[in-house]
Amino acid sequence: MHGAAAYTLTDRFTWLIDGLCRAIGSDAYKRRVDAVLVLAIWNRVRRLSERFLAEGRGDDTKRAPTPIGPLCGPIPRKCGRGRRARRPRL
Repeated sequence: MHGAAAYTLTDRFTWLIDGLCRAIGSDAYKRRVDAVLVLAIWNRVRRLSERFLAEGRGDDTKRAPTPIGPLCGPIPRKCGRGRRARRPRL
């Protein structure tokens, strides 16, 4: 088995996530993707991996899920939501 049994599932999963982030970074460099987008992807992957590892460990800490939708609330009425466009006067 060449030492594969020495690594735990957590170690192998962490190794996989590190490799995935490296692959994302190298591909983004080749395609000239904006660095901010790459950092956002890395952070998302890392957060998901931390959640997965916490589930595997059986942590009792329940945290609120991260919001997936837009960060702002509904658009206020004074911003034009729900209003009809006025016709131009002739």
